[in-house]
Amino acid sequence: MLTKKNKSLSSRLSIILIIGVFTMSVISTLILYNINRNATLVEFEVSNNKTINQLAKNIALPLWDIHEVAMNSIGKNVSQDDSVLFLDIRNDDDISVFTYKNPKISEYETSIKKLDIIHNGRKIGAITIKFTEHYLNKKLNNMLYSNLLSLLLTLITIIILIFFIFKKLLRNPINQLIEKSIAIGNGSDTNNQENSYTEFLPVINILNKMNKKIIGQMSELTKHKESLEVTVQERTMELESINKRTIESIEYASIIQKAIIPSNDIFSKYFSDHFIVWQPKDIVGGDIYLCDELRNDDECLLFVIDCTGHGVSGAFVTMLIRSIERQIVYMIKENNDEVNTAEILKIFNKEMKTTLRQDDEDSKSNVGFDGGIIYFNKEKNIIRYSGAYTPLYYIENDELKILKGDRYSVGYKTCDINYEYTQSEISIHKGMRLFISTDGYIDQLGGEKQFPYGKKKFKNSMITSNISFEEQKDIFINNLKQYQGNESRTDDLTLLGICI
Repeated sequence: MLTKKNKSLSSRLSIILIIGVFTMSVISTLILYNINRNATLVEFEVSNNKTINQLAKNIALPLWDIHEVAMNSIGKNVSQDDSVLFLDIRNDDDISVFTYKNPKISEYETSIKKLDIIHNGRKIGAITIKFTEHYLNKKLNNMLYSNLLSLLLTLITIIILIFFIFKKLLRNPINQLIEKSIAIGNGSDTNNQENSYTEFLPVINILNKMNKKIIGQMSELTKHKESLEVTVQERTMELESINKRTIESIEYASIIQKAIIPSNDIFSKYFSDHFIVWQPKDIVGGDIYLCDELRNDDECLLFVIDCTGHGVSGAFVTMLIRSIERQIVYMIKENNDEVNTAEILKIFNKEMKTTLRQDDEDSKSNVGFDGGIIYFNKEKNIIRYSGAYTPLYYIENDELKILKGDRYSVGYKTCDINYEYTQSEISIHKGMRLFISTDGYIDQLGGEKQFPYGKKKFKNSMITSNISFEEQKDIFINNLKQYQGNESRTDDLTLLGICI
């Protein structure tokens, strides 16, 4: 578990002060530098103007047009100025009589000045001077470095002062107060207040009073804690006993539920081979399969039912299903009418709605089932099938075929009590394989994307040849187990396979 790192008050205050002083110092330095830079630039401009004006005046003093000796002397003196990058003097015919380029300085930012040379009101020549800003920038940089150095020294001095101030005036008394608080928490005597700072004495007095109250409260809490521990232990033992009895009751209910499941003998009597996968999600479940002999050894009735819910609630519904199924089997044995699986679903629908009073709109109960009913007659070599959201799959000539049944459930409040289910009839032959399953198989979540297993994979497991039913059962189980991975079981699962 991640914990938030604590920060000291003195550190926070020191950081705030340092940031504040640093910010103000930087702003002050920048303002001062900008003022000095502007002043230096003005001074540079004034100096340049003064230089070119003086040069033009001195050259124009002689009475002749341009005194070349004086001009050359003055030009050379001016060109020795480090700020002069280029000097050009021309006569009134615009012919250069003197040109100079400072070899010490390469092209740089320049300030160009041009001025006509006037004598007795007549233009006798012109002067062009390029002043370099190289030395000006160098001067400004030196000024900036000086200011930054001053700023750095100032910050170092302030940091040292802040460190000593907070350590002596804030951290030490706070640490003393913390030690007093820890002593109170440990139940130590904290009445000795020697060497305490006067400002913290009221706080320490309050802590001492709190300590006395806390000691008394802790004593009461200890007694209450001991009482609670006894109560919790008693309640835990009681809950463990209740839980044990509940589990024992459910486990016994599981024995009862398994007892109503038909044995393998009846399947072996009617089919050449078969397999059954019956796996409740919990100790008991809402899936049930039944198989009953009817009026002779040639016909039987097979049920695969997925009741509402799973666990204890689903198991209760399976008991009701078994009770209604016994009545239906008895009715069939008592008459010689043709067995109609659609009529059987209709009886289930009506009996469940009336028994649980689900034909009343105000009923709180709303249970039912999806499933399929198979009537098998060996003498006639036929199978009749009716399903409620449950298809019957069969393999004929190596081709997978499906009896879809009705897309209508049985027994729920929303189910029409007079709904007419449909019946399908197919001829059978030796070696034909049939499969029926509740939705717990195809709805099982798994795989990389946690999707349901799906009908496509389920169908692919049926299309096999030249293997026994036991091997095919293993294929169904292993494929689902591999797909499920570490996911928990989604629902109860019933899968039945029969071979004629």
